[in-house]
Amino acid sequence: MKRRLPCGGWWNALTDNGVTPDGRRAVTVAIASSLDPGQDPAAQAKASAALIDHALC
Repeated sequence: MKRRLPCGGWWNALTDNGVTPDGRRAVTVAIASSLDPGQDPAAQAKASAALIDHALC
């Protein structure tokens, strides 16, 4: 999601979600930072996956 701020600039949010098969536990990781040009998003994706794994496993 990306939306313009009323004071100028932009606001971004990305979420990764997970839930256990029985539905008893769920997790949402909100990523609200921007990467600098040329930065690989793989490290951010790995960190999010690690948080989800830790919360659900």
